[in-house]
Order: sequence, then C-alpha cells, then structure tokens
Amino acid sequence: MHAAFRRGSALAARDTPCVQLLRSQFGALVTTTALLLATSVAIVESWGIWQNSLRVHPEWVATKPTLGRGVIGAIAFASGPQAVARNRLDLGAWLGFQEVLSRDALDLARLAARVRVEPGGYVHVLYDVREDGFAGVRLGSGPDAPSLRYRAAPDGEFTEAHPLGSVALEPGTWHELELAFADRAVAATLDGTALGSFPRDPGPQRVGFRGGQRRAEVDDVVLEERGGWVRAETFANRARFAPRLALVAAALAALALAGAALLRRRARQPREIGLALTSASLVLA
Repeated sequence: MHAAFRRGSALAARDTPCVQLLRSQFGALVTTTALLLATSVAIVESWGIWQNSLRVHPEWVATKPTLGRGVIGAIAFASGPQAVARNRLDLGAWLGFQEVLSRDALDLARLAARVRVEPGGYVHVLYDVREDGFAGVRLGSGPDAPSLRYRAAPDGEFTEAHPLGSVALEPGTWHELELAFADRAVAATLDGTALGSFPRDPGPQRVGFRGGQRRAEVDDVVLEERGGWVRAETFANRARFAPRLALVAAALAALALAGAALLRRRARQPREIGLALTSASLVLA
C-alpha cells in the first residue's frame, strides 16, 4: 500500500503546473461551471421574456386587429410583450376585453388550461368558433359577471345563455379547466368538479379565450386532437433558445477565463483565483 501511495505521489509530482492547478481547483471549477451555466440559462430566459409576443406564437391570433374599425391597443396587444408577460396570456392587457383564438380549426378531443383572474374579473373559454357564431363558458369571480354557458352570434350577442349556478373563480388563484369534446356534446370540468355536459356542433372548430377589463390570465394550454396529436402551449418564448444559450455561455466562459488569466498574471494563489471565479459567478447569477 505504501509503495502504491509513493508511486501515486511521484506521478502527481511529475504533473505539469497546469494539471496541478486543475487538481487543486477541481471543486471550484465544477462550482464555477455550474453557476455559469445557471446564469446563462437565466439570461437567455430573460432575453426570451423581453422579446416575447403573440408573434412568437403564430398558432394563436388576437382578434381585435381584424375588426372593421381600429381599436386602441389592438396592434400593441398583438405585437408587444404585454400580452404574454411572465410567459402567460394576459387578456386584460391594453385596456382589456382581448380575445385570442387558435389560428386553425381543429378536430379536438380535449382542451385543458389553467386560468386565473383578479377580483371582479372573468374569463371566457370559447369553442365551436365558426363563421356562423360560437359557444363558450364564462367563469366569473363576482356577481357582475356570473358563470354561465352560452351560444352567441358572430358579433358576440348571446343567442342563448344558461347560468352555472354557484360556480365562481377564487380571485388570485390558479384554476384547472377542461373541456372534453364528443360529436354533439362537450363536458366541462373546473378543478376536477363537473360543470355539466352541453350541446355542440360536430366537426373541426377554432377555440380560444376572452377576458374583460380586469386581468385574466391563461397558461399551460393543452389541445388534444382525436387523432392523438397534442399541442402544449406555455406562451414562453423558446425561439432560438439553444443557440442563444451557447452564445451566452461562451461569452461568460470567456470572461471567466480572462479574469482567471489576469489574476494568474498578478501572481495570485490558485485558491484565490478559484474563490474569485466562484464569487463572480454568484454575482452574475
């Protein structure tokens, strides 16, 4: 055993100064690498949030810009970051009353989403959206806009409406909503509790969401077609995530190596270099 230890010590003694530095600072290098990677991910996520908009999500269309008359905030909502701030669809942005629909008509088996409103707010979940009208479920948080299910003309006027009893959203709380589609019926559930089964027209349909003046947020949308195809939408901006991450990580690594070289040139001890790199990574994170 002692002979093997002496052989190992002799091999370590023949290591180059660079290898000896790596041996002595292995823990600091691992920590610094992990922190630089975490910092890179955080920077790229912030970059994505800053450049996020509905234009990054072409599967969804804001309907206000399609109105015959211009409406204040319509273009800003469709092209600016406020509509998907914090990677959530906010139907109360830009004066509210926003409506967002799926771009394509889909033969859906299921729609699921999380919704949250502020006090006095409400959210519509729209289905059977076609040229001759649409249907929907409105979930409210107060008496001014009670929960109901309805059918409406293309201009939005209710042609029939049926209250959903005492169903109400708790303001500031995320709720799980699901619509399960059959040929001529749709079953709605809220937080696992059945709201009822309502008649619908068979065939492909557009679906979407509409809010009021107050904030109404939508997130984690899942659209499942009858053929098994599933689309999951988080409204996060993942465009060019991998190349951006590589670019930011390379830039931070270059800065770290430049800093280490500068400290080394100033005859700093290896332990001080590792400590400095770790501290710099923590500041960036």
